[in-house]
Amino acid sequence: MPHPPTRWPEHVKNGLLLVVVIAPLLLLLVVAGVVAGAGYLMWDARQKAWLALRRTLGYQPPPPPLPEPEQPKELLVNDQLRLLTTEADWETNGPEFREWLYLWGELEDEFGRYPSLFCLHTEPEISGLHGQLITDLCRTDAAGVFLQLLEPRPGQQPAGTSWLGYLEFATRQWQYVTETSDFYLLPEEAGGPYNFSGIQVGGGRLTLQAQPAEPAP
Repeated sequence: MPHPPTRWPEHVKNGLLLVVVIAPLLLLLVVAGVVAGAGYLMWDARQKAWLALRRTLGYQPPPPPLPEPEQPKELLVNDQLRLLTTEADWETNGPEFREWLYLWGELEDEFGRYPSLFCLHTEPEISGLHGQLITDLCRTDAAGVFLQLLEPRPGQQPAGTSWLGYLEFATRQWQYVTETSDFYLLPEEAGGPYNFSGIQVGGGRLTLQAQPAEPAP
């Protein structure tokens, strides 16, 4: 007796059917990708040719948009004044402050602290203080605020010095309290608003107690 014809296993038939359905779809996707890529290349070539022609005729493309100016951040605000800060621009402030920044950068290796330096903006504008470079020290008492100010000293080593300064709220008058040299005053309060601690490259430490001078009568 002749043998009955061999039947294809069900999974083989399903696999062949899947190939028959998917193969045309894959081919269609490949063709669509090639057409889209060719279209983009042609469009890009036309754009470049058109731009080259316009430049030949004297057209200049518009300059790129200017970067958004940095928005000042509030350091201290009350009824008498506002103190705002922006990041210090070392290209504008000169080589002395760049050297100062490199010097204080070593504090991160020694103490794990990297001082933050800012440009101070005062509202209303306070002569001699507006535009001053300061650290992140901002210590208040009942009448005013202590700040650490940086002062360049071109041609000297180090290339600058620092001061503990004090700004009185009511009068908007400020004063140098004491020179702090190349010590970075830590912003954390240490036993009251008039006690200050500082660190220096090389392991030096400073403990300072300072109060503003009484205003002249």
